[in-house]
Amino acid sequence: MSRRQYIGIMLLPNIILSLVILIIIVNSYNLFWGFIAGYVLGSGAGDYYMAIKILKFSEEVRFEDHSAEAGFYVYY
Repeated sequence: MSRRQYIGIMLLPNIILSLVILIIIVNSYNLFWGFIAGYVLGSGAGDYYMAIKILKFSEEVRFEDHSAEAGFYVYY
């Protein structure tokens, strides 16, 4: 996968959950959902860290997700 595709696929679940919780917060005015939003963003911290590491590679590099552990393979 290209760098752009890999980052998009990696961050999509966290972005969607954050948007859903944001909509719930706006509609409910409940502080509980604010704590849940903090938990969701915190749980995606590793994904954001890996995205920052991926941005340091050139555009031509290809990536593959590791099948058993957190991380990725880099193909030059």
